[in-house]
Amino acid sequence: MCRLLAYAASRAVSPRDLLGGSIEDFRRLSAVHRDGWGAAWLDESGSVQLDKAPEPGLESPAFAARLDALRSRAAIVHLRWATGGLPVCLPNTHPFRFEGVAFAHNGGVDKEFVRRLVAPAYLRDLEGTTDSELYFRALLSAMTETGDAFEAFARVVRAIRREGEHTGLNFLLLTPRALYAACAFHPRSKILETDPDYYVLRYRVEPDAVLVASSGWAEADAWPALPNGRAIAVDLATLDVKEADIA
Repeated sequence: MCRLLAYAASRAVSPRDLLGGSIEDFRRLSAVHRDGWGAAWLDESGSVQLDKAPEPGLESPAFAARLDALRSRAAIVHLRWATGGLPVCLPNTHPFRFEGVAFAHNGGVDKEFVRRLVAPAYLRDLEGTTDSELYFRALLSAMTETGDAFEAFARVVRAIRREGEHTGLNFLLLTPRALYAACAFHPRSKILETDPDYYVLRYRVEPDAVLVASSGWAEADAWPALPNGRAIAVDLATLDVKEADIA
């Protein structure tokens, strides 16, 4: 279980440029989500760069510095709260990167079931041992096969919802051309008994930027919600936003 933040902008900016002091409210979420922090962003050439560490973001000077120093037209940021039994280590820290695509997940899914959705070519060079990375590879497998992101997301999410145990399937996915965000979660996930909004994903469209974030901090809690079972795609060239059903 984790917290997510992402943006696409018309110019290279940092998270603090877009969110000002409220970025510290997001950082404070790592008081609970303290099993690692990470960021992925596009550099000037359009290549995905990563910076991450298996330590609490609230206690990490490197994370504070990254929120200021990261300057990009598109980025995703992740705070990890490790699923029970999964080691807290760098290879298990989000975001994950494969073939120029970055991914961060919030939730849990049965590892053995989701592994069956991954094409053999996408099982190579796994970084760690998480269900999240296998979910990422399943999505990439489907994207390669279908050639359409929304169709691929729907194929994987519907298969998991139909046959696989899961809590949350929320994710951020960053390519050189688009930023994707998806909200899909089990309505009877245990954490919702104490925090009904835990898996709510919200986004805000501005003239020069699109922002996406998990719940739990005042800034994002005021944004419109992305309904459960829906995903958005942000074209990085135009900032046009498309929304579609994936569940």
